[in-house]
Amino acid sequence: NKAAREMAQRVKALVPKKLARLTVSTFHAFGARMLREHAGLVGWRPNFTIYDAQDQAQLVKETARELGMVTEAFDARKAAALVSSVKTGRLEARRAPREIAALYKAYQASRKLYNAFDFDDLIMVPIELLKTHPDVRQAYHERFRYLLVDEFQDTSSAQYELMHLLVGPAGNICVVGDDDQSIYSWRGADYANILRFERDFPGTRQVTLDQNYR
Repeated sequence: NKAAREMAQRVKALVPKKLARLTVSTFHAFGARMLREHAGLVGWRPNFTIYDAQDQAQLVKETARELGMVTEAFDARKAAALVSSVKTGRLEARRAPREIAALYKAYQASRKLYNAFDFDDLIMVPIELLKTHPDVRQAYHERFRYLLVDEFQDTSSAQYELMHLLVGPAGNICVVGDDDQSIYSWRGADYANILRFERDFPGTRQVTLDQNYR
């Protein structure tokens, strides 16, 4: 969020006119904004709560306790990480340990009961929204005619999918990234998104910045 605010300040300093329609945001903040507007379309109430990592781990532990899984050796944060991997597709549910698959299903139900989203939901639920509601997707294409994604090498597969759904038919998309600077694979970042971008947007032009520019 701090980086997004700094980007907005820099853009406004570079451009002399007011940019009333400019949106500068992290992926998660953008997803949260989408859900505030359209949560009802995917079965949620708009006054939802957003759980941070601690909240998520606590709900995972409560859910595991209800399933009779909690022992002295139970690691709620590790279990939450596995639940996150299943949700975002990094781990297939059918390949996950049986206990984790059951925990994931029960955890999702608990979240719905509490009307709460975790950080993964801020990406995954907007993806569901755009896939299942073409009218909403069309509205976003008209509203955001040009997209730019910075630090592209640090995007996850889910973030890439959300970006892809937001790009309109005109394909007005620009990404900036350096695969040598990809350092967040441990939290789902996939530098191979650079190759996916070249495949999915074959008409785009690649520009390499020299060291002096950097």
